[in-house]
Amino acid sequence: MKKRIISGARKALRKIRRVFRGFTIIELIVVIAIVGVLVSTILASVTSYIGKSKDSRMKAELSEIAKGAAIYYADNGMYSGYEDVIADLFKPVAEGSDYHFSPDENGDIYVVYAKLATSSNYWCIDSTGAKIQLENPPDSGIYACVSGSGGGGEEGFVCGDTLVDARDGKEYPTVYIAAAGQCWMAGNLNVGTRVDASTYPQGANCASAANIEKYCYNDSDAKCTAYGGLYEWDQAMCGSTTEGAQGICPTGWHLPTDAEWYALEYAYWDGVMGACGADRTGEGCSPAGSALKEAGTTHWNSGNTGTNTSGFTALGAGTCMFGMCDYMGYSGAFWSSLQYDSSASLWPASLAIGPEIWTRALHYDSGAVVRGRETSDSSVSVRCIKN
Repeated sequence: MKKRIISGARKALRKIRRVFRGFTIIELIVVIAIVGVLVSTILASVTSYIGKSKDSRMKAELSEIAKGAAIYYADNGMYSGYEDVIADLFKPVAEGSDYHFSPDENGDIYVVYAKLATSSNYWCIDSTGAKIQLENPPDSGIYACVSGSGGGGEEGFVCGDTLVDARDGKEYPTVYIAAAGQCWMAGNLNVGTRVDASTYPQGANCASAANIEKYCYNDSDAKCTAYGGLYEWDQAMCGSTTEGAQGICPTGWHLPTDAEWYALEYAYWDGVMGACGADRTGEGCSPAGSALKEAGTTHWNSGNTGTNTSGFTALGAGTCMFGMCDYMGYSGAFWSSLQYDSSASLWPASLAIGPEIWTRALHYDSGAVVRGRETSDSSVSVRCIKN
């Protein structure tokens, strides 16, 4: 047996010598190196393909989990308990990519997420239908696809904490709107340098807090302290026209989209008092307006219907336009980041008035929310929403 093995080895060596006869040692080394590079490249491509395939499968399974959650809710009236169903039916597609399903204490909303196989990020779906990639998983007690990596540059930020704007040190309360799965600033933004209302238009420079221009009602710094600044749309968006842009908001926050405003007002509509159409022009969604307004008459006229059951604390900050300020205490208006139509305007072209922007407005004596349009030259309040 031993002799046959040795004889076979000698024959194999003779074949190898015949194959490589005429190659120098250096040439052989070069060939081996090329083969090594090709093998490494192929292995890297295969590994990448496998990782992407796992991510695709994981995203598909998260979508199936979300569909199942809707059926489970329809049958049981809550999402609580569905996490046990997931544990039985779905297994991780990769090590460390467990499915995390978290309903709130009432079982009314949920968030589900898993770590991607190809990066350190997470794929997240929540009960509002949001499907996004996050740098960090949602914090404990947050039942929406809101990253737990902090807001405004703050590590470990949890919605409900005070937001400190790193640009100027100003502080803002925040509020989590569970029914909408959103985290909002609960105070009007007040960043920038005050310029007189007669100085228009404002700029669009956002290089620093000092470069941002704001109006204070009747040119009073005290009014900015109490009600926040008033901004033209171009300044609020830092010159961008992209819906959802960060604009003048702190890092990790952005100007709300029209759909995000609708999710907020819809969360407080009672389903009884009138309509609450997403595409309406005018009043709707009552009594959401009352739920969003600060109660009392500190920042609203007498007769204010505000209850602030949302914690949003909207203020009657009024508006300014072309050097004139009005409506403080009577109404408060807020920009969205959506243009109505860049070519449409209610005003003659000769007046060079900017395009119209979708806004939300609240009046002191009404429980409705007005979805309307303001020209971009108007100056209204800004509320930021967390990414």
